[in-house]
Amino acid sequence: MTRRAHITLAILLLAAGSAQAQDNPAARALASNYQLADAVGERKCAMVLETKSAPGGFTLSFDRAACRAAFSHLADVAAWQPAPAGGINLVTAKGAVITEFTEGVGGVYEAIRENDGVYFLTNLRIADTAEIRIDDIAGEWNLSRPDGPAICRITLTKEVAGDNRFAVRVANGCDSAITAFGPATWQLSNGDVVLYAKAGDLIRLGKNEEGLWARVPDQKQSRPRPLLMTRPGPPPPPPPPPGGPPRHKSSRNQPQAFQARVPVLADDDVVMDLDPEWTRHIDDRLRHLDIRARRRRIARRMIVHEHDRGRR
Repeated sequence: MTRRAHITLAILLLAAGSAQAQDNPAARALASNYQLADAVGERKCAMVLETKSAPGGFTLSFDRAACRAAFSHLADVAAWQPAPAGGINLVTAKGAVITEFTEGVGGVYEAIRENDGVYFLTNLRIADTAEIRIDDIAGEWNLSRPDGPAICRITLTKEVAGDNRFAVRVANGCDSAITAFGPATWQLSNGDVVLYAKAGDLIRLGKNEEGLWARVPDQKQSRPRPLLMTRPGPPPPPPPPPGGPPRHKSSRNQPQAFQARVPVLADDDVVMDLDPEWTRHIDDRLRHLDIRARRRRIARRMIVHEHDRGRR
């Protein structure tokens, strides 16, 4: 093949790659600056997902020496591809998937690598605008199982406990599983709430599609028992007293409102119970009111009953 043919072929390949990016709206929507992190947030790697074509997919830029030291599985990663349902795949030069990230909430993508743990890929352009603050999370929370009652009440305080963590207070009467774990401190990590036990174990809770804080798998448990963290709701209203609501005694300074007594005796008759102290001030015009509701006449004559008098 001549030198001119090589140059022509290279130009054609570049043009094809540019056309591929232009014809892939999913790639254009996902291209941005990202950060790869482990479940605890101790290991991090800055990445740039571009729309330029590369062997296996689209160009993926990152500090290969530093990032491969922190994440060994990046050794074979050469490019990225849009995945079904809005996800992101990190692939080899031949297109084989190394890590598959599914779309989460707030620009955070999650991946579970078998026998390795959980990883998060955060779109910094989106996550920066929806950053969760300490003040948004501090306060009382209920821990519960899906579709179940609260099994523990915890308070995420703003009391500094070291290592960028804050103290957790646990109420009495919690479920044995929570007591055995023993939440002691908490922190925000990659937009998630992480509860730490004194022994060093952790529970990570991330916002799901319903906006609830739900447990996500950690490095030690790929499929842990589900757990939700929700704000306590308002207390239920007190039950009504036996026998119905109390009756108020009449007062000359506070006349009692009349109540309709059902059923209505006739088509045009409405019977009212009135307190005698109040009816002393009613003239005959009230006894013949033309009562209307929603522009329809519902009574032409009113029969007034008094508790202590027999007059009408």
